[in-house]
Amino acid sequence: MAGGHSRTYRSQDARLTLLVLYTANQPSAWPECMKVITEVLLALQPGQSVLYGFANSPTGGCALSKAARQTPQVLHALDFLFNNCWRLPETIGARLAHGARSLSAVTLASHSTLIWWQANVDQDVWFSSLQGTKVNLLDLLGDSYSSSLVVQALHSADQDVTLADACDEAADLNHEPSSENALPSSDTEPLSIHTPQGPLSAISEGSEQEDEAHAFLTSCPSDEPALVEALRVMFALSESESLEASKEAAVDTHVPYFDPVDPVTTTIPDPYQHYRSAHVDAALYGSLDYHDPAGNKCVELWFTRDMAKVVGDDSGLGPDETYALRVYATGYRQAVIQRETDLLTPQDMLKHQPLVAAAALEELQTWHKYKCFKRVPRATAKNIMDSKFVAKWKMVKDTQGKEKRVVRMRLALRGFKDMREGLENFAATGSRQSQRLLSSEVACHPGWKLVAVDVAKAFLQGMTYQEMSELTGEDEHEVHFDLPAREAEYLKQVPGFEGFDPRKETLKCLKPGTGCRDAPRAFALKLAQFTRSETIGLRPSLYDSELELKHVGSRLVLLLVKHVDDLKIAGEPREVDALVAHLESGFGKLAYQENTFTVCGLTHVRHSDGSIEMNQDSYIAAMRPIQHPELTGRASSEQCTPVVHGLFQSLLGAVAYSLLSQAWAAVFVVALQRHAAAPTNLHVRRLNLLLAALQKQKAKLLFPVMTCARRIVVFSDASFSKESDQKGYGMRGAVFLRMGSHKGQERCHFLEAHSQSLKLVTRSTFAAETLAAVGAVDSLAALLVTLQEVSCGTLSTEDVLARCRQLVAPATLPKDLVWRACAAHNERNFLIVRPPTESAESGELLVVHESGRAGSRAQQQVPYKDGLTDKLFAVDHERQECTRMWSQQKSDDLMAQMDNIDEEIAEPFKEALKSELRKYVDSRYADQGGMSTGAASYTLYSSKGQEVGGDIELTMIVAARRARPRGLWSGTWTSQWRTLFEPGQAEPVKMVGILEFISHYAEDGNVHFRRRAESRSSVKETTDPIKFALEVVKAIRKEEDSFQASTEDQVDSLCDGTLRALRRTLPVSKERFDWRPSRHALVRDLKAAGKDGGS
Repeated sequence: MAGGHSRTYRSQDARLTLLVLYTANQPSAWPECMKVITEVLLALQPGQSVLYGFANSPTGGCALSKAARQTPQVLHALDFLFNNCWRLPETIGARLAHGARSLSAVTLASHSTLIWWQANVDQDVWFSSLQGTKVNLLDLLGDSYSSSLVVQALHSADQDVTLADACDEAADLNHEPSSENALPSSDTEPLSIHTPQGPLSAISEGSEQEDEAHAFLTSCPSDEPALVEALRVMFALSESESLEASKEAAVDTHVPYFDPVDPVTTTIPDPYQHYRSAHVDAALYGSLDYHDPAGNKCVELWFTRDMAKVVGDDSGLGPDETYALRVYATGYRQAVIQRETDLLTPQDMLKHQPLVAAAALEELQTWHKYKCFKRVPRATAKNIMDSKFVAKWKMVKDTQGKEKRVVRMRLALRGFKDMREGLENFAATGSRQSQRLLSSEVACHPGWKLVAVDVAKAFLQGMTYQEMSELTGEDEHEVHFDLPAREAEYLKQVPGFEGFDPRKETLKCLKPGTGCRDAPRAFALKLAQFTRSETIGLRPSLYDSELELKHVGSRLVLLLVKHVDDLKIAGEPREVDALVAHLESGFGKLAYQENTFTVCGLTHVRHSDGSIEMNQDSYIAAMRPIQHPELTGRASSEQCTPVVHGLFQSLLGAVAYSLLSQAWAAVFVVALQRHAAAPTNLHVRRLNLLLAALQKQKAKLLFPVMTCARRIVVFSDASFSKESDQKGYGMRGAVFLRMGSHKGQERCHFLEAHSQSLKLVTRSTFAAETLAAVGAVDSLAALLVTLQEVSCGTLSTEDVLARCRQLVAPATLPKDLVWRACAAHNERNFLIVRPPTESAESGELLVVHESGRAGSRAQQQVPYKDGLTDKLFAVDHERQECTRMWSQQKSDDLMAQMDNIDEEIAEPFKEALKSELRKYVDSRYADQGGMSTGAASYTLYSSKGQEVGGDIELTMIVAARRARPRGLWSGTWTSQWRTLFEPGQAEPVKMVGILEFISHYAEDGNVHFRRRAESRSSVKETTDPIKFALEVVKAIRKEEDSFQASTEDQVDSLCDGTLRALRRTLPVSKERFDWRPSRHALVRDLKAAGKDGGS
């Protein structure tokens, strides 16, 4: 029945309808096949690809690839996906790749179809038809190529073999059934089939096909047995009926599906009418108006659930979901996350070679303009590094104000090849508290100006190496570099470099350029000279050197926060304009923005009522969650793979930077940072959830207009874990608000928020809250000092200490006791001091040691004897400085004459040892640029033995220290050696030594690592002073090497957990101290000093 009428249908037509009904709910092989393919892709090493199907044979023709022979099930899965799911044209093979930058050409294939996805093949699968088989995946996929799973279907117009043939051949090689499961013929006659016209006779030649159909139907599960039987009958009928159309009644009683349409009403006189009526350019007619998230133009075809099978698997579709097929415009799809630099591809470099050459010449002329290099003979150059040019597209505005693309070439030195060790390259940036404080001050001064400026070519305008050396007292850094061969030819067009020969010449850096490790520091020093000059009068604050203030009297008139070359300026209009003009006089025209601007991802908006808003909406929106195939199907408790671990650390760092405006998320960031070294998949998913919450909430900081009440309100809180496996772990938090009022209403400004782990184990609420309160007060002290500087002017360290002394009672310790304690500490740690400038003859540093002390410790300046020059020098142990140095007067008494006899005997040996020890120290202990960062020295003492003119005693000391104040660590290395011998004695000389290594780490506490060892060795030579010195230094080198190796082994055996546990045992006072006097050598030394008169 159809439409209430009886109709006659051919069996083949009914069969197709029944077949559709039967297969509609049959399970799909898509999940199993995709599982096989995905497992193979994930097993590949990053950058690896593998071919399945036919490949060129060494003997000619084609043969199965190695992968196809070993894993034929992959071939079957690919064949099913290509034919039944992705509906691709006939293929000869396929290539699978994971994280590959490019795919080479396949000679057997003429063109290909590329299919790739990231995490979920049901949601983000991409297709691209390629004219060939060679493809640059970096250009096609962008930076996501490293995490993409790629399947390349290979097609050919002139090959007879197919992927199905490969499946059959692989099955034969592995003794498996063919892909076409042919069933054996039946020995029995088939059942008669009854029709309205009568029974049909059996047709023997059709029995095989009928049995195959019957076997297929019975092998598939179905809840409709009647439907299966009907289909079997229809298959048999279709074999016996004629394919002629059946005769029907002349009168067509079938009701049409659509009403007839009048052609007159469908005539379109003006196809552009809808554009013209909206006054829109008709040139947009037929253009692609849909864009994907990356901005690529495309067309989307939507398939309902009923039709989704024609393009893919519909088993994963929800009831309200549709299957979307996105078709892109001709050309490569742009990356999902567009690269910020928009780098030129190699193809672009070749295509636009004249533009690239002109841009490279412009960059060289820019470096020459700022006097960044000069030509020097290669024979005299050292520390030579190579360089590269980075090419990218830059958007500029033409004369009509339209944005145009030009090529920009940036010269960058490979600074990581700099051979100088211990190079000071630190350049501070303004803290987040200082950035908020600037906005707060502007909101408290409605008449102020708020601007942001950017210094162009900042790193090329820094200090020269010579200027840095003169300013800091450090040795001048010498850097040379070579240009790439092509750009070296362009250099000859720069004035002064005509005839430049890169074989005989090279370029010497006069100032650090882009790529040099010390370039930020060079610019920071140059910028500070301008901002802190007498003309401007800015002064750095005590706790943040990049927050600079200017006062007229006690009134703040100018405030500056630096972030390398990005400057935020606030103050009275005249002062701001003067600063900008002064900076432009030294750095050229500045990029200038007022009231509304974005600096380092932080957007500032000044509203009409004078309030200041800070947000990171654009920065947060640009972040992307971690979606990687190595996360799919893995347990939450599993450790991340190395690739996912890298993505986790990168995204976590980006999320942490958002705390500038999203302080509410600090506790979540800290919790994730605790697992940054070894995150699990669960932590990755939590980080994605945190990012989603940030992108949804996007909190803003608002600083309303107010008059400051000079009052800070602090809220402190803490918590600790009592039950879990992290028992004893605690966290603390604090919020700092600046209070004020406006028109009688109380207002506040958010200045800072802290959320961090407690350094100590806590097992009670009281302990956690106490530790949190102590931490909040510590932070508050620094904030109060900064606010005091904002109100009244900058302070020095001495000013702050003087004010602190006013809050506490005067110290009751006797002064001589303080001197003794400091002297004992410095002597034990072999303090190294520099002699006064007027007394520095040899340039050697002085070592403070008990063996050379020439007076009592109970005085402010303790005298010592320098064993190398026999002079005396005085040391102020509180300041750890050498105050003066002088020659001692020799006595003529009998004791002095006896000492002179011993000195004359020891003198040849001392002179030889001085020479060898100097060579040893210079070669083994590098100069770290000054007393504050590192120094090494040695000294030598001689004394008489038991008989005058007999044996002599020599004491040798080697001392070295390193310090890194920014890293909050320091360390010392000392070794002292003593030997007693008589020149010319026959038996070997015994030499004993004590070696000691001490490191000190002081972040929120004090952690020491100390190791001490004793050594014994012998020296055979006692007659020749030079040979004697060589043997002594050789023995010292051997013992120090052994001590260092054993120390490294011991440190390596300590795990991170041990060091963390050590730090967490520090008490509230931030220093673990055993108060029992008998346990401290210092106390015993002081007692002994009191007994012997303070010597």
